[in-house]
Amino acid sequence: MDVRRQLFNTVYTLVTRQEINTITVNDILADSGISRGTFYKYFTDKYDLINSYYEDAMRTVSKSCREYTWLGITTTPVVYMAAHPAFFRSAFADTGQNSFTNFLYGFLPGDYARVIFQHTDRQQISLAEKKAI
Repeated sequence: MDVRRQLFNTVYTLVTRQEINTITVNDILADSGISRGTFYKYFTDKYDLINSYYEDAMRTVSKSCREYTWLGITTTPVVYMAAHPAFFRSAFADTGQNSFTNFLYGFLPGDYARVIFQHTDRQQISLAEKKAI
């Protein structure tokens, strides 16, 4: 297993067990068996790791979307989150600059547009779609 995936698995497990603001880099290192130097080779801090996990998970979800309609691309992430309730309950409870909610506000508009461009012949999203996002 590659180091990033190992750290993603570790942070997922930790977030299902405790609040994000209580998780430390030391907790991540202890659970993953990864050295501090290796951790910092990949990530600047725990929030960088957690946000990278969020991005990886949401990209995986959008790639698995089978129905490229507004209904399909909006319900697929919700179904994924519902399948991982302990993780996302903790993720949504976290607040502040590096919160999952802030991540979603920044990530989803670009990802929705990417999905639309990938599965249609369009190069832009409409004003109505921008408002919906």
